[in-house]
Amino acid sequence: MTRGLWLAALSIPVLVMATELPSQRYQLALDPAARPVQTPVLNAEKALAEDALADKGAPLRYAIMHKAAVSLADRSKFAVGRWDEVDSHFDLWRTRIDAPGAVSIDLALKPFHLPQGAEVWLTDAAGTLVRGPYTAADNPKSGEFWTPYVPGDVAYLEVLVPKRTRSVATRYFERATGLSLDREW
Repeated sequence: MTRGLWLAALSIPVLVMATELPSQRYQLALDPAARPVQTPVLNAEKALAEDALADKGAPLRYAIMHKAAVSLADRSKFAVGRWDEVDSHFDLWRTRIDAPGAVSIDLALKPFHLPQGAEVWLTDAAGTLVRGPYTAADNPKSGEFWTPYVPGDVAYLEVLVPKRTRSVATRYFERATGLSLDREW
């Protein structure tokens, strides 16, 4: 089974929702020292040239996939993201996602199986469009979950986990990665 987190970028209008991220709820500042998920710069000209050579009946490509090594269990100095103990019951893992040149970003989380009480959130750079919370009720039978996209080439991912289930949650996100970026049509 392939495990991964896939990012995709789309250029479709979105409905803005007002929802508070866990980092806001617990009054946590952004950590500029935390290592982000970094993707290569999107080469739109190259992608358009490749698409021009594709068979006319082939489905149109909407994203360019990129893999990235992300493990919530990694606590080394090279780890992407960071863990915060937010209270006596919950821990919060969060990371910045940098995808230079992307129109928007979405994630494919696989395997995706959240334990009871865990939440996953995705937001744009400004925090104006918040997607989530996604919970155990959203666990797909396929084990792969795609978030709706957020606009821009920077996003933030947050995973709020009950302390008693943290080892289960990190196991289901271990080696979770892969990113896909889109271009404007």
